[in-house]
Amino acid sequence: MKTRVIGLGSMLILSAALVRAEEVSLLPEAVSRIYIQGVAGAPSVSNATPEGTEIYTRSLDNVTGAAVRGYVHYLKFDLSALANPSFQAATLTLNRVGGDGLSTGRVAIYGLLDLPGNTAQDWDPVSFVSGDETDFAMYYDASGISGSVAINLANVVDFSADESISGNRVTLNPAALTAFLQNRADQGGKATLLLTMPAQGNNTNKSVSYASFTHADASLRPTLELTYFDASLPSPPDNLRAADITFSADPVLELAWDAVPDALTYGLYRQAPGESELTLVAQQLGTVFVDTSVALLETYYYAVAVTTGAGESILSPEIEVTIADPAAPRPAQPVDLTVATAEPASIQLAWTPSAATIFYRVYRSTEPDRNFAEIGQVTSPGFTDAGDVAGYATYYYSVIAVGAGGLSAISDPLEVDPRYADGGHAPRRPSRVAVAIRDPHAVSLTWDASARAEAYYVYRSTQRDGDFRRVAVVTGTNCRDDRAIFPEHDYYYQVTAVGAHGMSRASRAEKAEAVVTLRREMEDLDRGLVAVDTPQGVFVSWRWLGTDDPDVRFNLFRNGRKLNHRPLDGATNFLDADGNSSDRYRVRAVGQGRDRDRSRKRSPGRSESTRVLEQNYLPIPLQVPAGGVTPSGEAYTYAANDVSVADLDGDTDYDFVVKWDPSNSKDNSQSGYTGPVYLDAYTIEGERLWRIDLGRNIRAGAHYTQFMVYDFDGDGRAELICKTADGTTDAAGTVIGDGAADWRNDAGYILEGPEFLTVFDGRSGTIIDTVDYVAPRGAVTDWGDSYGNRVDRFLAGVAYFDGERPSYFTCRGQYRGQGGTDGRTVIAAYDLVDDQLVERWVLDSWEDGREWAGQGHHSLAVGDADGDGKDEIMYGGMVVNDDGNGLYSTELGTGDALHFGDLDPTRPGRELFAAKEESGGVEYRDAASGAQLWFWDNGRDTGRGLSADINPNYPGEEVWGAANVNVWSAQGDVIGIDRPSINFATWWDGDLQRELTDGISVRKWDYVNENEVTVMLAEGCASNNGTKANSCLQADLLGDWREEVVFRTEDSSELRIYTTTDLTTHRIPTLMHDPIYRLSVAWQNNGYNQPPHPSFFIGHNMPTPPQPRITVDCERPRRGHRH
Repeated sequence: MKTRVIGLGSMLILSAALVRAEEVSLLPEAVSRIYIQGVAGAPSVSNATPEGTEIYTRSLDNVTGAAVRGYVHYLKFDLSALANPSFQAATLTLNRVGGDGLSTGRVAIYGLLDLPGNTAQDWDPVSFVSGDETDFAMYYDASGISGSVAINLANVVDFSADESISGNRVTLNPAALTAFLQNRADQGGKATLLLTMPAQGNNTNKSVSYASFTHADASLRPTLELTYFDASLPSPPDNLRAADITFSADPVLELAWDAVPDALTYGLYRQAPGESELTLVAQQLGTVFVDTSVALLETYYYAVAVTTGAGESILSPEIEVTIADPAAPRPAQPVDLTVATAEPASIQLAWTPSAATIFYRVYRSTEPDRNFAEIGQVTSPGFTDAGDVAGYATYYYSVIAVGAGGLSAISDPLEVDPRYADGGHAPRRPSRVAVAIRDPHAVSLTWDASARAEAYYVYRSTQRDGDFRRVAVVTGTNCRDDRAIFPEHDYYYQVTAVGAHGMSRASRAEKAEAVVTLRREMEDLDRGLVAVDTPQGVFVSWRWLGTDDPDVRFNLFRNGRKLNHRPLDGATNFLDADGNSSDRYRVRAVGQGRDRDRSRKRSPGRSESTRVLEQNYLPIPLQVPAGGVTPSGEAYTYAANDVSVADLDGDTDYDFVVKWDPSNSKDNSQSGYTGPVYLDAYTIEGERLWRIDLGRNIRAGAHYTQFMVYDFDGDGRAELICKTADGTTDAAGTVIGDGAADWRNDAGYILEGPEFLTVFDGRSGTIIDTVDYVAPRGAVTDWGDSYGNRVDRFLAGVAYFDGERPSYFTCRGQYRGQGGTDGRTVIAAYDLVDDQLVERWVLDSWEDGREWAGQGHHSLAVGDADGDGKDEIMYGGMVVNDDGNGLYSTELGTGDALHFGDLDPTRPGRELFAAKEESGGVEYRDAASGAQLWFWDNGRDTGRGLSADINPNYPGEEVWGAANVNVWSAQGDVIGIDRPSINFATWWDGDLQRELTDGISVRKWDYVNENEVTVMLAEGCASNNGTKANSCLQADLLGDWREEVVFRTEDSSELRIYTTTDLTTHRIPTLMHDPIYRLSVAWQNNGYNQPPHPSFFIGHNMPTPPQPRITVDCERPRRGHRH
């Protein structure tokens, strides 16, 4: 065993691990089943269970009331061959090989002790009637068979509460199991464990099967792993402990243990950081050991053994000691880091002393946000860097304070400019700068050497005369730039030479041309002008469009009067200190950024006048559908759920499509009727345009209706596409299929009847075209189960498969089947051509290969992963190429959240972060190749995961998952053990870090103190989907690049579009003109909603984002079939 000690007094039992004890794995001698017929209740077994009591699994089907069947199984282990065992640890392992995933556990496990007067009954085959199944299985379904077998029980130990479940494996290793087996060994060595399945609530037709001791795959057979020692040897010393720690820069640890009678000598073992096992470090007569070689905040492992005349004991339970004081405060973050003196070969630093500090660690880098290396430790707040310091180089320094209470937050980096020697001449300007290689995600440059140059600074911009930012410092005459380079953009480079006496002028700008020249058709948007009354004045914000000239400037008007003396060329927001709630505002672009205006309601380049909001949200009134009653008599009401946006009527304003979910909405794993789903459309002014009734044959739930709202035919007005069925009724009253058909079964599932895919006109809500749904349902069992869970797992999205025009795709099937079988996944893509849905391609795992099945997540992502300008579908553990062929499959199985974008700008291309259910961890991989960059095994289903830049001290986006408290850097390093909330991330305040949205609040992550600070609370509102606690929508809907959050009120009488009123100095084009972000907003209503990510990195030290390669001149409807 291991005992963990953090400083003094804090102890926690960890996993079993014993050095030099015997270890053995036993297989059960027999595995049998007993059939029982229940009449009431779930399994009820305890010490008070009378002899002869029948054990029941679940007795009645919740829907039909029919009796159900259940099996009780037993595992028999013979411990008698073990010589005089004293058990230290025991682990029982079972492996699932079939059945459905169960909602309330896998298996109930009970240990049988002796019965009074019949000590061997638990091993007596007469007491257990054997069955004929090879693998023991527990079922819950409606196929009951009469008859029952009484099981004689008493003195039962219940282990069910202690079992650990990870994927298909059940592990049981509590101390109670060890004690139970010790009892059985002491009573003759026979041990029996009973297994049954717990009640499953409302879930019908559930089953689970575990491998038996005769299973074909020996690695899956049940095992009982035991750690024990010979009880005739002396017991190891007790109470090994950290008696005292002296905290300083050179700390001292004192260990002690209890004396053993007749001890001849003690052996002390230690495992230090970087070592793989315990090694002997001391042999002595005393019971106290002083370790002077420990380091502050490091962790060590210790154990002790004793030798007597009877021999040498095994090692004592291992303790883990961290040289820290949990009662001590954490050191304060070092602040006011400054340069005291700076010479070409030395730099002297100083800072303000930090409270609770023992010493400081000093770090240096040649880059502002990465590759910091420790260069020294000091006990006072000052440091002189005189090692390998080059006068021509720019350095960045950071400091961490170290104390008994832990590490401080790292200081803000200090930039130290080059320090040139007096006299002499600077190098000549570099000449003949050339682009040697232009790859999709990298640019290689060469140039001629410059006289007197010791190094070269390489700068990059997205414009020839734009803001050049340094991207590299090299000593040779070539450079490869692969950070945040994307194939659809041009880049410009300049090079300067530096030497001992100065820096040269910059070279002429050299252009690295885009390798992808496709332009995407996107929405023609207005300025999205928003004005909000605040205590400081009126906050005004507007869009910098993706079609604007990079140098576009703006004039801002209040009540027709210009407010700015010179055109505004910075961030697209403004605080008018003299404004009030009765004013009206207008913005006008200056120069080549004037927006087009199809409606001709305003002069070119000028926005419409907007009124001032008196609160930080724009309300949109809703019309709540009337509730109803299901065939089983259950009443239901409605609440606004997911929302999507697009320009439905071509006026360059966003309109809102609202999905109404009934209060009896169901997850696929839950039986029961639901009310129908409605889809409404509202203008931003609050006018309801239409309502579509999907009808009784579309079930309500997060995984059933994924509705895509987008301009699919390029006419400037969006359409809506979703799955429909018999009885779906459009806004004009037209009914699809048989309006009288009712395909719901008694459990509320819809497993029969036709299925359709329909495109609706965005202006009118009327049907444009309807086709048969691909893939058709077929046999329910084809998808991996028999009751309707896996068959109805749907996702959908929008993608630019040709790189220029949007297509629709729909997905069916996410999971592997029961028992790890393949299941099925089908993804079908369509174009809207001449008002008809035309199939573009279909990927079917039955035809294209088993590696494409069972990889889906509860959400997806879309974007150009491989750099060819055309979109791929990030379908969880696999990626589908633009042509419908699989790009790669990780075969890590199904998962939950996934995040796609330039998550780590320090490496080429884009990345994907995924939270895994089946493989039980978090995965970070290269999106193009599938190469795994790092993986953290949590050992269990990781139900959620998030990616956002919440700490400017680490490059890229930080990531975290639900199964543990770790926060990782983009490079996979653990940088925190107190993770933030895990639902949504939102750009809200004025800096580049992303805030966190959970429930009805937006929160700022305080990375210094590792806690969340609420910055916006949507009072009177409600979130959706239970613990997922997501808003109706999050997107950049109004104003500048920051995001709006759309909540429903508690009674769903209105939507509220909450917008920030924080000023920002950062100028970024509207995210809704970024191709990946816009598609992310479109698919956000899929399954378990996830926040959108853009194609580029937004965060600390971000590269300048290039203008997107898009066009909004797409007024002509798509004509003719294309491929």
